[in-house]
Amino acid sequence: MSPPSLRERVIGESDRPDVLVVGEGHVTVALLEELTEVSLTAVTDDPVVARHVTADDRSVTVVEGDPSTAETLRAADAGSADLAVVTLRTDARTMLVARLLRGRFDADVVSTVGDPAVGSTADIETVCVPEAVTERLGGLLEERYSLFE
Repeated sequence: MSPPSLRERVIGESDRPDVLVVGEGHVTVALLEELTEVSLTAVTDDPVVARHVTADDRSVTVVEGDPSTAETLRAADAGSADLAVVTLRTDARTMLVARLLRGRFDADVVSTVGDPAVGSTADIETVCVPEAVTERLGGLLEERYSLFE
């Protein structure tokens, strides 16, 4: 039997799942722009992300601080999130924070990585950014130019 989906877990509690995004850089900004149907908390030590979020007209709670510390994650109420997404600049830091969220806060975690060798673990799902970009580009090239027949 598979675990209940995020939507199934929050039905009856709220219309909008609580998502914690821990990140830096452009991927984090794009993700925060894309997630419009959820209640968002962003944890960052990246001033560009913090400025972008506070300039946005949507309501996003921002916790500025070192995302690799339990204190910062506790300040963001990480334990109450329905899902945590970690997208930091290095795979080592990303997986450190993902493991901290999973181990200390019992959070469901999805993280981005740059190295496909990092891969998902039993309790942390990963999305490999280069593989995702390659897959999307391959689809576009096939669709527009029939390059892979």
